[in-house]
Amino acid sequence: MTEYDKLGIRERYKELFESSLEFILVYSMDGHILDVNDYVLNKFGYTPDEVINKPFRDFINEEDLRQAFKSIREIRKTGRVSKPNVYRIKKKNGKFLFIEIFGIPLKENGKIYATIATGHDITELREAQQKLKESEEMFRTIAEQSQIGIVILQDNLIKYSNQRFADISGYTIKEMMAWQPGEMFKIIHPDDRKTVIEQATKKQLGEGEVLNHYFFRGIRKDGELCWIENFSKTITYEAKPADLILIVDATEKKESEQKLIESEEKYKKAYEHENFYKDLFVHDTNNILQSMLSSLEICELKLKKLNLYDELKDLFNLMEEQINRGADLVKNVSKFSKLDEFERTLREVNIHEVLEDTINLVKNFMKAKKITISFEKFNEDIEIKADEFIIDVFENIIINSIRHNNNHIVEILIKTLINQNGELQIEFIDNGIGIHDSLKELIFERIYKENRTVSGIGLGLSLVKKILNFYDAKIWVENRIPEDYSKGTKFTLTFPIVNT
Repeated sequence: MTEYDKLGIRERYKELFESSLEFILVYSMDGHILDVNDYVLNKFGYTPDEVINKPFRDFINEEDLRQAFKSIREIRKTGRVSKPNVYRIKKKNGKFLFIEIFGIPLKENGKIYATIATGHDITELREAQQKLKESEEMFRTIAEQSQIGIVILQDNLIKYSNQRFADISGYTIKEMMAWQPGEMFKIIHPDDRKTVIEQATKKQLGEGEVLNHYFFRGIRKDGELCWIENFSKTITYEAKPADLILIVDATEKKESEQKLIESEEKYKKAYEHENFYKDLFVHDTNNILQSMLSSLEICELKLKKLNLYDELKDLFNLMEEQINRGADLVKNVSKFSKLDEFERTLREVNIHEVLEDTINLVKNFMKAKKITISFEKFNEDIEIKADEFIIDVFENIIINSIRHNNNHIVEILIKTLINQNGELQIEFIDNGIGIHDSLKELIFERIYKENRTVSGIGLGLSLVKKILNFYDAKIWVENRIPEDYSKGTKFTLTFPIVNT
């Protein structure tokens, strides 16, 4: 019979042991379990024989053992109640629960012979804290990688700034976070300062009608003048209203507009292009930013609930997808500008090498989806006349096949062959949602932007068509299954082959 049994602790605290809905465990000073209450047995799935007289180290996560033994040494040395500690305790099925434990020494004749540990399960709280931390880290990761400046303004103080905003303003994040209330307005041109301050104050106080999108002139740290495009939304930050601001450096855009005004005849062609790019930018980018702002607002509300990880994860995935769409849009507009602006020189290109490089690039970029890309090569190395934009052609087609695909596994087959006309023929065959017959010609047109049935691919494929025209190449699209467009598409490209 142990000292513990002799002292009749279980009988002395019988009612506590049997009725408590909290964790109760008694262990000896050499680390063996002397007794547990029914709550522990039921909660962790053990029988008394599987626990009693067993070393408690068998049930504690190895990473927490050091703290457990430290607590025992503290009780031995001081004879006082140890501070609460959190340990991961193993269930019979192998899963660990977070238990916050408070140790009380048991003494007899001035000698400590055991410790009674009481505690409660904080697993849900710990998991919620971890999910919140991951959500915050995900937001910061997205914000820091964004090419849009992001600022949170509250009480005329900058509460958060990403690196892109620091780059636009010329100040460091550390400098901006140290500014006094209202000091941030020094980066605004004096002639625009009153309007911007008025709008910011209204948003932070939640008063009156406000403008969520406008331009103003900014002054960088080095004194250089710039144009800023401002998108904003009122949010709750640390339980108070705040202004979430998205900043785009619009200097080049504004300068281009000014040059067009100064010489309409000289820049007529550039003016037409600018209008197209501007209209497309305002329409699609506003949708993207609005989706981002709505997601952030919803996220602000959901974070308080802590236990909605799956829903929060979906929101962040939505943000990431919209940001990627915005990046694609900016990239394609840039490509169009380069195609119109510069004289291009073609060179001999090994088509198989370019396709392999593109496949690897897309797989690295689209890691979030399960993708199978098969490549059936013609049995000879084939060269065509092309330039650096050829990889954009293949990338656009493959990424469209991935994005417009609702299957669990995206399947793409790429084939190269020599057709009956002696041309190189490349086929991209996918199992995606397909393209309706009425849209098969329109998707290659630059004006295709009104119908969003095939969302977001108009500009990309018009870019593809424009590049291919320069190579004297052709492109068309068919159904993968001839009579059913919904079973996937087959994009076919033909190129003249370099004579060797």
